[in-house]
Amino acid sequence: MTTTPSGYELFRLAEQYLADGHPRHAISTLERMERDDLAAPAAQRLLALSCYRFAALGRAREIAERLVETDPSDAEAAHLLGRTLTRQGAPDAARRWLRLAAALDPREEHLAYADGMQLFAT
Repeated sequence: MTTTPSGYELFRLAEQYLADGHPRHAISTLERMERDDLAAPAAQRLLALSCYRFAALGRAREIAERLVETDPSDAEAAHLLGRTLTRQGAPDAARRWLRLAAALDPREEHLAYADGMQLFAT
């Protein structure tokens, strides 16, 4: 008898796929989640990051924009939106989000991008 994995199990599996360098597998795993589970902010952030790493930048941007619209204090979503905009060639728009992420969560990575040290890095 085969059991359907729970949303939690799918989320953790997607995290592992992403950590192992397989963003497409992470995306497809997350897409197997129930709609309510996938709508959770943590799942949406993981989906946006997976899309970013898979170079599905339009989708990553769309998800990150929804996340920061829903919760303007979400530093991870703001950072991801800034990084996505950078990769899309919009550094001026990106700068706003990267600085916001650094202000909300002043960890080294956020500060480095906000200062422009890695603004054009992928």
